[in-house]
Amino acid sequence: MQKFIGLIFILLIAIGLQAQNLWDLKSCIDYANENNLELKQQSLYIDLYKNKALSSKLNLLPSLNAGANQNFSFGRAIDPYTNEFISENVSSSN
Repeated sequence: MQKFIGLIFILLIAIGLQAQNLWDLKSCIDYANENNLELKQQSLYIDLYKNKALSSKLNLLPSLNAGANQNFSFGRAIDPYTNEFISENVSSSN
């Protein structure tokens, strides 16, 4: 029984094993270039500086701002033209 369990154990281990792939110099260099953190960081810095340059160019363009206000008063209010109390609805806008 112990021999049978040992045989099954060896077979299960053998199934899980795989041969390693052989790498040549070109595949090693390609793998190193793809996974190099410094190269990825430099690429991100290049993108950052391109975005900063574009942003500074766009800051040279003119900008346009606008605003509007409107106020409503009802009941007893001061008439802005005669400075007397009146009981009307007053609206003002600018």
